[in-house]
Amino acid sequence: DWSSDVCSSDLVTVRREGLPVVNGYRRHELVWEQIVAVRMPPGAPWVTLDLSDGTTLPVMGIQGSDGARARTAVRQLRALAGGFTH
Repeated sequence: DWSSDVCSSDLVTVRREGLPVVNGYRRHELVWEQIVAVRMPPGAPWVTLDLSDGTTLPVMGIQGSDGARARTAVRQLRALAGGFTH
């Protein structure tokens, strides 16, 4: 498992069966097929997932203010999500 824990209530943990995302006190259980894209444009506060139902989900456990660490996490998450969904 790979984790990014920016603060105690925001967490991302990659698992073979899916991606649990905790933002504050809300937990989202995603399966890989739900994730269409992983985005963090320059200046974005955190990662956003585009989901297959047309919605988006913020991933506050990967903060843009973490700079290179955040960009590395985005690349890793994209590679993992692509590997599980294709």
